[in-house]
Amino acid sequence: MSKMNIYYAMIMNKKWLKLAKACLFLICMSGLAVTKQDNAYFGRLPNDDLEGYQVVRIAMETWGAGSGLRRSGNPLQALVYVFKGTADYTIGGKSHAIGPGSLFGFGPGDRHELDVSGPYGLELAILTFTGKSSSPLVRENLGATAFAVNPVNTGEIAEIFHRMHQIGKASEPYAAQLVDALVPVLLLTVRKGLVGGRNHSNAGLTVYFDCRRHMERNFLSLNSAAETAEAIGLTHAHLCRLFRRHAGMSPHLYLLRLKMNHAAQRILTEDIRLEELADSLGFSDSFSFSKSFKRTLGLSPAEYRRSHMGQI
Repeated sequence: MSKMNIYYAMIMNKKWLKLAKACLFLICMSGLAVTKQDNAYFGRLPNDDLEGYQVVRIAMETWGAGSGLRRSGNPLQALVYVFKGTADYTIGGKSHAIGPGSLFGFGPGDRHELDVSGPYGLELAILTFTGKSSSPLVRENLGATAFAVNPVNTGEIAEIFHRMHQIGKASEPYAAQLVDALVPVLLLTVRKGLVGGRNHSNAGLTVYFDCRRHMERNFLSLNSAAETAEAIGLTHAHLCRLFRRHAGMSPHLYLLRLKMNHAAQRILTEDIRLEELADSLGFSDSFSFSKSFKRTLGLSPAEYRRSHMGQI
């Protein structure tokens, strides 16, 4: 074998070794201590030679009570947002108590530990990205690659994580690029919530997410937001205050958006009569349904179908 061939073989072996390590990390990252997860992958692997940055994974995860991890060989920059539960997060030898609304992160090579401290586990979103600009981008906005913070604008931050995950799971054209574009938006939003803010109420945020989950799971059968308030054990006025504070909208509007997004999907994928669709969503007639659809999405059902015909 010539010297050139030997040199080429050495390079390829190093590349395959790096690829194998990356695959092993992603497998461990998505399975350790996790009892439930909903992943969106983009066909990308850790690549510290990449110019710029790109998202590798966005996931919603549930960790069991008493679970935890110890890690030091991470090749990615990660941002983690807590929806529910409490934990102790240790980075750089310093321990942080985290709860609903907390955001923490770690960069390539940062040793970190996470121990779920509450009796009900931990619900979180995790975003991982790679490239030469990934860690500098986080450091520029948040001051460090490894951190734990409690921004006040939790509703805005949660919405961005949910939107990223929604885009990733939809597997539509340019999904990866759209999620990439939201990374600096997310970081700037967190940065805004740390400037001159005050600590948010973890208890209030937990109740908000309980209400939101109830709506997301039951919107097809819900006729009003007041039904969610009753199911959770709140007054309707309290529910409205929670949504105004954490979502920036009324619970009625949030419920309506859930129904209209569902309707829009069915309009594009099914040959369904408007009367039938309206009835399935709790509307008294197709006229009131069409009016709500246009007010929410900007187009009538017929206009919406025509405008998307080439994408079906």
